[in-house]
Amino acid sequence: MYRICELKVPVKDGRRDEYVQVPFNLDQIIMREGYSDFIKKGTRFDIFEIEDELAAGAQGVAYTARLAPGVRPADIGYEGNVLPEDLKFVVKLPNGYNHKTNSFDPSTLVKRAVEMNNEIEVFKALKNGNNNIVHMKGYISSPLMPKSVEDMAAQKSLHRFVVPAIIMEYVEASSRKKHNGKYNSELLLDYLAGCANALMHMNRNGFLYGDFKPDNLIIRTDGQPILVDLGSARRKEVFKPLETAIKERDNDAKNKEVTDLLTDVGLSSVIYTAPELVALYGGMDVSDVEEKATFVARAPGGKSEAYAICATVYELMTGLRPFEHIKDSTRYTGRELVNEKNSIKQLMGVYSLFAGGVSPFDYDRISEDSPLARMLKKIVIQATQLDNRKRLSLRELYDQISHLYAEHRGRRLGPERREFARKNGRKINTGTERFNSGPVGKQKQKTNGNSRQLEDDFEVWARERRKTRRKTDNFSTKE
Repeated sequence: MYRICELKVPVKDGRRDEYVQVPFNLDQIIMREGYSDFIKKGTRFDIFEIEDELAAGAQGVAYTARLAPGVRPADIGYEGNVLPEDLKFVVKLPNGYNHKTNSFDPSTLVKRAVEMNNEIEVFKALKNGNNNIVHMKGYISSPLMPKSVEDMAAQKSLHRFVVPAIIMEYVEASSRKKHNGKYNSELLLDYLAGCANALMHMNRNGFLYGDFKPDNLIIRTDGQPILVDLGSARRKEVFKPLETAIKERDNDAKNKEVTDLLTDVGLSSVIYTAPELVALYGGMDVSDVEEKATFVARAPGGKSEAYAICATVYELMTGLRPFEHIKDSTRYTGRELVNEKNSIKQLMGVYSLFAGGVSPFDYDRISEDSPLARMLKKIVIQATQLDNRKRLSLRELYDQISHLYAEHRGRRLGPERREFARKNGRKINTGTERFNSGPVGKQKQKTNGNSRQLEDDFEVWARERRKTRRKTDNFSTKE
């Protein structure tokens, strides 16, 4: 039985709307308890044809796909009617498998379908505007899809709703190996710069990512990290009532907002979660909090995003997950804690460690074998402070890693290329090696580390340099 739904077909320089048929809807998948009767090698999604199952996680099931036979490359924007040989896509569908009961669960499928519909809206808002976030090439959704599980349950007519799907670009993972469980400083620089770039782009567009962890990223063959799962992303205004409740120390209002948030988004990966969010989800009473306390419940924000990025980078630096170095604890060893399958037990274990002032990081394990390694270590330490007030914000992390990236990698890039990068949301290459010389270098020293002022100074420098540049001074603008 086919249902009509909306699909956006990818084209080279934009998108065009198409209305197509898809092979199943929610009530059919619930009746058959999964996709096995519907999705096989060769299953058509309009212009796409399924190849193989790629991965299955808590949120979704992913399949590789190619353009179906008979589709003219010129119809989707490829000049000369020729397709790249390696052109491949990923079709992602909501997963109805409940890992707690180890069985298919209709309510889980409905919840995941609603989440995927929300994820589609995030992708649409971001408009494929960042190269460190996977690009959505198409999507399938029902215009009538409810905004919540409760709304869908009230409809009592699941046959009306098609199963949503996201068609993304296929990202080939790097084959570069870790050395003794760790990545070298060069790859870590790319990783940290790319992650900060991706989350800063989301922040500029009004979103918080909310569940940053290694499983949600792929390191591409060129070393760049690609964010591939936006299912937990939410608009920043969603957290405004929670911020108000905490500011006014209204514990009842805080508890209500936390319950709604956990129902909507779910509990993120606890070991990468900032202390203030562990306090929040762990039930800390906000009605009577000491002003100088370091472990305090706060709403999600830029500082919790920066913490999650650098908690992940710490794992790549040391080969250990946060808390894993702990060998003596009253309840758990670190390894037992990070491997705990019950998310509530894990949350309360992390809560008790944070409340006792225990750090999840053993910074002494981070290598200092090069100037770059020492700078990366410094940034990670600054972004993972337990006290939210002393921690780098996402903006500050982005600025610091941008200047470090420019200093280490930007020597061959001219001002035109850097300006292009800034306008297009890519890595900011400010040319620190040139910026530090002459009168502008003195301006830099006066700013005392204020990265926002550095950006303003650079723009002044770039404008003046373009005005006075000689015709023979030819800076390359190529990659």
